[in-house]
Amino acid sequence: MKKVRISQDDLDLFYDYFDTPTVSLLYQTGYLSLRPEYVEDLAITRYFLCPPNLEVKSALSKLYLKKVRQTPITEDDEDTASALVSDFNNQSYENLIKHFNVILNSFGYDNKVAFTDERNCRDFIDLAMTVAGINSRKEVISSIGSADLVVEMPGKRYVFEFKLARTKGSETLLLDEALEQSCDKRYGEILPIKELIRIGVVISAKDKAVSLWKIL
Repeated sequence: MKKVRISQDDLDLFYDYFDTPTVSLLYQTGYLSLRPEYVEDLAITRYFLCPPNLEVKSALSKLYLKKVRQTPITEDDEDTASALVSDFNNQSYENLIKHFNVILNSFGYDNKVAFTDERNCRDFIDLAMTVAGINSRKEVISSIGSADLVVEMPGKRYVFEFKLARTKGSETLLLDEALEQSCDKRYGEILPIKELIRIGVVISAKDKAVSLWKIL
């Protein structure tokens, strides 16, 4: 789930009883809340609709996951969700990567877009984390770039940089590039200050799984 920009016309539709768009209905029922963001360079305020809290975001993500995979949420999904939380709490990084592979493997071989772009892979992993109730955010902006995925835990902040390797020979270079990019652009150095853990992750397009990863 991500914030949705809303216009004044869309706001006016909130009061149209006979023709309410889905986004408007979600707003009316409290599943989305209105948040202003002031753009200093343009001296304007933009309005976005976002899930009001992590619980609602998780519930909506379950519906989205079901639609994307075209399969129901199962006990295996619930087990993976619980395992992800445990991995972060215990800092069990090898298990965390194993569960990343479980998530990636849950998208069938006939999914033609899953492994064409690293952002697709990241989005699948982010979606699973949100379903698990983990506070994860994509494209977290800093002064000189945006981090692929940031996970907020008590006292710790995890910054993931993903790369997709289309050939075996490129994996090591891509891992170095991911970690260098994360450091050079100072991803995760945002408020509030927490212990920062940067993780580079390379996913093999051929194997459809994580092939290399490293922690800084």
